[in-house]
Amino acid sequence: AFATLFPHRVLYLFFLPIEPRVKTLLWLGILISVIGMVLPPKGIGVAHCAHLGGLLVGLYYIRSLRSRHQMPSLLAAATTSRLKVVPVPK
Repeated sequence: AFATLFPHRVLYLFFLPIEPRVKTLLWLGILISVIGMVLPPKGIGVAHCAHLGGLLVGLYYIRSLRSRHQMPSLLAAATTSRLKVVPVPK
């Protein structure tokens, strides 16, 4: 769902020297899950199926919210921050 709403956001991962976009990580996850389903090592392909199922449900959920015009309120809630920047006293 996050990748559907904000596909061009950059994620900063502390263990990678690169800054990938959310859409790139989404496609990488899909690729890993499909490969894991096709070539399951000793029956753990079920977890890959579950991840792809969650991806499809999230995509359907976000698209259904967009079709019912509930997305602007959801995006406004997601982009507003409750944190305030306070200057450091000298």
